[in-house]
Amino acid sequence: MKIVSSLAFAAFLVSTTKAFGPIQPLKRAVSNGAANGMSMRVNIGDTGRRSKICQIVDANPTKEIVEQELLSGATSERVRNCNWKLQKFLTRKIKKHAGFGVRNKGEREAAEKIQGAANKIAKGAANKAAVEEFAASQAAR
Repeated sequence: MKIVSSLAFAAFLVSTTKAFGPIQPLKRAVSNGAANGMSMRVNIGDTGRRSKICQIVDANPTKEIVEQELLSGATSERVRNCNWKLQKFLTRKIKKHAGFGVRNKGEREAAEKIQGAANKIAKGAANKAAVEEFAASQAAR
């Protein structure tokens, strides 16, 4: 008798949980919180994409692996499918690890010197032209 009643109780539990629908939402997102009416939705797909890219970066890969995996079309497609915050984060992480725009102090100072000299020449020419224009307008009066 006890076996029959426990089986009936188990069947009752299974039927009632199915009545409330699936445990995971159908939008592939998990809702965390909602005690005060606010919820923070975390996309499961974005979490998977983020973890795949972060695993590559955290493994401290060689230059060849960076070129093959991080700079590939599949990785850019993964990043493109993420939300905008995660896109910015992953793009920054990939650029930093791939070495785009990273210069040492000596290279940066040399580039600033060259740019500063070019700006100084252009500014001097602009000032000279302004003085000549003003002198011409004063002479015309």
